[in-house]
Amino acid sequence: MPRKYILASNLETIEGHFGAKTPYQLDWESPIVVSPGDETLVITQENPGEFTLSSFGMTPAWAKSRMQIINARAEGDKNPENSPEFRGSKAIFLKPAFQKPLFTRRCIVVADAFLDWSSGIFPKPHLFHLRDHKHPIGLAGLYDIWTDPVTRAQFHSFA
Repeated sequence: MPRKYILASNLETIEGHFGAKTPYQLDWESPIVVSPGDETLVITQENPGEFTLSSFGMTPAWAKSRMQIINARAEGDKNPENSPEFRGSKAIFLKPAFQKPLFTRRCIVVADAFLDWSSGIFPKPHLFHLRDHKHPIGLAGLYDIWTDPVTRAQFHSFA
């Protein structure tokens, strides 16, 4: 998952493209540039016909306090150089934060585009989007639901 992504489409366009609905009157305004900590739309495997408001930056259900894990890379930490030729282990299975969500808590992250940075001495941002800009895209994600040990409030978040 990129560090930031863009969601500028209105709710009607998003609903029309994904064929999902909001389960209640949603008082939500897209932050345009979605950053860690922002609340935005996802479609969970548990409720594929409905949008869920979720916070970008996952907190695993077992965590003692809130976290912000934003990147669920298939290779885990095994490819720090981001080499497209990497052929090693799918080390995401070794990360405790992703072991349960990989099988039971997948989601589609609604976006119009995403930003990624090149590596090197002078990293530059690159914007990736559909050529026609006619509809949003869905990015693969994982989510979890963390319960605050003090208040018992539930917190929905994704990576």
